[in-house]
Amino acid sequence: MKMKLKLFKLIIISLFIFISFSSQALAENIRNHDIEVPQQKYHQAKVIEVLEEKEESVSDDYILKTQILSIEITNGDKKGDTAIIENEGIASLDRFRQLKEGDKIVVVENISDEEGKYFFYDYNRFSPLIIILIIFALFVIYIGRKRGLGALLGLCFSIFILFYFIIPQIITGANPIYITLLGAFLIATGSLFLSHGFNRRTVLTWLSTITTLFVAIGLSTLLIDYLSLFGMGSEEAVYLSIGEYSSINLKGLLLSAMVIGTLGVLDDVTATQTAIVWELKKTNFNLKWRELYSKSLVVGREHIASLVNTLALAYAGAALPLFILLYTNEFLPFWLKLNSEPIAEEIVRTVLGSTALILAVPISSLFAAYFISRMKMKEEK
Repeated sequence: MKMKLKLFKLIIISLFIFISFSSQALAENIRNHDIEVPQQKYHQAKVIEVLEEKEESVSDDYILKTQILSIEITNGDKKGDTAIIENEGIASLDRFRQLKEGDKIVVVENISDEEGKYFFYDYNRFSPLIIILIIFALFVIYIGRKRGLGALLGLCFSIFILFYFIIPQIITGANPIYITLLGAFLIATGSLFLSHGFNRRTVLTWLSTITTLFVAIGLSTLLIDYLSLFGMGSEEAVYLSIGEYSSINLKGLLLSAMVIGTLGVLDDVTATQTAIVWELKKTNFNLKWRELYSKSLVVGREHIASLVNTLALAYAGAALPLFILLYTNEFLPFWLKLNSEPIAEEIVRTVLGSTALILAVPISSLFAAYFISRMKMKEEK
């Protein structure tokens, strides 16, 4: 068993190294392909002073508010330079974008303009975000210790595969379904073994996750075809359909998004169910695989009850502005609101994710019960 585990570990590491180099080469190829000279440059800046504020009535409902600001560039080759900019917008729409002295902002410089004019682009959130991420990482490591560090490494690996393999491949015209299959396999494998270590229990968790994932992919394909979804349920998808990357298969992209979203919650169920069976066997070595399976399902059903609700609320929270817009539109009948592609997509995401969670319980319990019942149990770190 130890020799098999070492061989499996060697294969996985070799696969990761190969994908890492090929992904980096692909991403570099994309960055170097048909590069255009940018017409705009972005800078971090700070508001030194609000020089003037004025309002102009555009109509009975809208008031145009303009701010004249003195700013100082705080990064790059123009650090220390000062400039005067205008921050203009409809007061009712841009009330959250009214600047004050000391605000850290991002400005865009129009390079094609000989005068080098700057325009307000957004608030600068980069530094606070980095601080939050560092605090989060330290908190995870402090509480989780070795497993916490592994979980962070698994998260970094998942992000790497997503941004340096899945997305570049889709952009270059590869089939999103096939790429997502391979990408999801890599993410599941890397995140599980980095988080939980190379041991027999993780192998069983991995086997359960991959099996459930392939079932979820088949189910999502059927649901998307059955409901005639084409991946046009979001503003971003519409933009892609008319932009530079209009050749991207949006239907396949929708399936990819659903699969990746489902993958994010599978680890919780499969790892928990495998651990339950493992601990049951350690408690009573006389338990047969059928007994291990039935006992683990008792806990699994409780897990399902909480996770389905959690998943539904997570998707609902992400799409809350959309729900509010449809809810407040009194001219549309309820059935038509439900029939809209954006709402249908969210429903399918929830159904798919919940179904995958439900299936993961018996699948992981079955694999774990069958194989663990045949293992010679010992303490394993």
